[in-house]
Amino acid sequence: MRGRSALCMVLTLLTAACDTQLTALNPPPGGFRGELDENENRVTMSPGVALAFRCTINGSPCGDISVEVDDPRLVTAERGFLDELSYDPDVATETPSTSIVIVARRAGVTTLRLSGAVDATYEVEVVLD
Repeated sequence: MRGRSALCMVLTLLTAACDTQLTALNPPPGGFRGELDENENRVTMSPGVALAFRCTINGSPCGDISVEVDDPRLVTAERGFLDELSYDPDVATETPSTSIVIVARRAGVTTLRLSGAVDATYEVEVVLD
């Protein structure tokens, strides 16, 4: 994992970005919002909605990451641990998926920070619809 992180840091310096991607694992309940705009690094959610995302970097599981939010009164976020394997081309085998779970608590805007094997930030807006 450290090798991938170091490679990503070197590639970031050379190419200006590693391809960290979040992929939604569940939809929001009917009538509620839960949207990911990967181009804008933005998540929009209704209060009470919980969304799970798979985290990959250049197609491989993100591995050992930390998840933090700037304002936990608005949103909570934790590493998820799924009973699922993903193919990791870096080691040519199946490895545990990396996932995170975000729970919207009340209206407002905060920042979600992923660190460790990846370094990414997402704006999270909790909206009343």
